[in-house]
Amino acid sequence: MALLEIENLTKDFDAPTSYFGSGPKRGQPGALIRAVDDVSLEISAGETLGVVGESGCGKSTLGRMILRLIDPTSGVIRFNGQEIQNLQGRALRNMRQRIQIVFQDPFSSLDPRMRVQEILAEPLIVQGQKRNAAKRISELLTMVGLDPAFGGRYPHEFSGGQRQRIGIARALALNPDLVVLDEPVSALDVSIQAQVLNLLSELQNNLGVAFLFIAHDLAVVHHISDRIAVMYLGRVIETGAANQIYSDPQHPYTKALLSAVPDPNPQKERKRERIVLSGDLPSSSAPPSGCTFRTRCWLAEDICAAQIPLLVMNPNGRQVACHLVNARSSSD
Repeated sequence: MALLEIENLTKDFDAPTSYFGSGPKRGQPGALIRAVDDVSLEISAGETLGVVGESGCGKSTLGRMILRLIDPTSGVIRFNGQEIQNLQGRALRNMRQRIQIVFQDPFSSLDPRMRVQEILAEPLIVQGQKRNAAKRISELLTMVGLDPAFGGRYPHEFSGGQRQRIGIARALALNPDLVVLDEPVSALDVSIQAQVLNLLSELQNNLGVAFLFIAHDLAVVHHISDRIAVMYLGRVIETGAANQIYSDPQHPYTKALLSAVPDPNPQKERKRERIVLSGDLPSSSAPPSGCTFRTRCWLAEDICAAQIPLLVMNPNGRQVACHLVNARSSSD
């Protein structure tokens, strides 16, 4: 049984109105923004699932629904076999011991008025584990590579990478089974990114925790993930093992994303063929008919405008939502 299962998860937001209140009314075209559209995924214990896509594709909204920071419009979320999308009160609070989050910005995710030891003690106090808090705080700081003596300092006394380590320590305070990492290294320098990614890998090996790693950089996701799910305009369009996705992308959008990843080998970089997508990301309030990627796809055919492609398992064990790729696989 998977640790986390999500089935047909969808999230709609009301479209913003103007200062004077004008705009489409509920029930009219454009009144809703579909941030996440019929997404189904699963994560096994101790596994890292990378979710990648450009800004606005619904990655962070997906992560927040799993944590129940926002409620889904429809769909099912199962954690350890229990449906959690409707949990309330004490049951929801108990569930949140098992699922934690590390936010993108280490500067705004820590309360500047609290010392580090107070930040790390807060989840322990909320969950009634105050008795051994001092010992646990020392363990957590050591675990993420910081001196326990730093517990008396304020967040502004740390660098960006150190603050993110504190955020990771806070997420691990209650020994969760799953941590949602919402672009945890995108605000850090490249050299610091590598250190944090290595730390996360080490922690996972030692603790057996599962990660949902959200990012827009495929190179970063490939470094840490066991499997990857590629999202575009709220939908998952390709999933597979990280090495498979990176070495042999199937969906045209995945190919375009990978073509933008620079190669450290200068000779290969000069010969690399980059795919430049035309046009802008369509609006979530008025997506194109059929395949939402077709307006930017250089391979699009008539069927792409007429039918929404389903996420289909092909013979090589990959799931791809593309009419042309799936037709080619079925004919092989």
